[in-house]
Amino acid sequence: DHVGGIVMFHLRDVYNCCSQVQVATSWVLEDPLRWLDIIESESATVTWAPNFAFSLIADRSIEISQRSWDLSTMRFMLNGGEAVVAKTARHFLKLLTKDKLPGNSMYPAWGMSETASGVCYSHDFLFDENLFGDTGVVEVGAPIPNTSIRIVNDKNAVLHEGEKGNLQVKGASVTPGYYMNPEMNHQAFTDDGWFDTGDAGILNNGKLTITARIKDEIIINGVNYLAAEIETITESIKGVKISFTAACAVRKENGNTDDLAIFFCPENSDNLDTLLLTIQTTVSSSIGINPEYIIVLTESQIPKTNIGK
Repeated sequence: DHVGGIVMFHLRDVYNCCSQVQVATSWVLEDPLRWLDIIESESATVTWAPNFAFSLIADRSIEISQRSWDLSTMRFMLNGGEAVVAKTARHFLKLLTKDKLPGNSMYPAWGMSETASGVCYSHDFLFDENLFGDTGVVEVGAPIPNTSIRIVNDKNAVLHEGEKGNLQVKGASVTPGYYMNPEMNHQAFTDDGWFDTGDAGILNNGKLTITARIKDEIIINGVNYLAAEIETITESIKGVKISFTAACAVRKENGNTDDLAIFFCPENSDNLDTLLLTIQTTVSSSIGINPEYIIVLTESQIPKTNIGK
């Protein structure tokens, strides 16, 4: 039920007469290292996952150091479907260098259901390249043929390279509209036919960097914070379960500005008070804003799609 699986890594591969190896997502999530087992046993050359899956592998560094694989056949690991975190991606590549995973095998990408999956790909990602500023977001490259992208302001005026704005896209694979939903079509498409993606980004040398999902920006006291960055900082703390964190803005009744709330899932119930304090101080020192609420949830209380997003 995800365009990455249906179109990009099934229909495309059928069209190109590729052999496919498919396993249930749940089977991999039960033991993420099975992903590496399959790559080795099938001599796979292409695979993909959202960023969180790479973090699940990176989180098993001790076990990985005690095992070995031959991943030398892998030439294209697509990282897409959610925000690509540079620290996670680089750590993943570095961790598996000993297992012959090529250092240039990861391809950060951008696309969405409305574009029939990925339409921008970075061909330049290595261990320590493509960081953007101090936020650790990753360049996702230039568009494929027959696809155009542009960055505009809130009045749909095209911005110069290096200026942050709203990402719009146009091309052969972009949907002509939402089924029987003229109101949504009116909101999503400009008068000259560009589709408004809802993402914010920057172009440099014709290559795209996604800076935020517009609705996932948290604005506190007039300063913009990235929800994904706050979540990454939180999940870097020992004791926080990877991929079950959410940061969002909340506003108290009669409040003048939003406050920051962080929802997370602990690995166990030991020393929760200490863990809460560590999250508060780490986030505060890292981004300069103090979380007003830090809320403990169980895994089942955090909704996820079938691919774990």
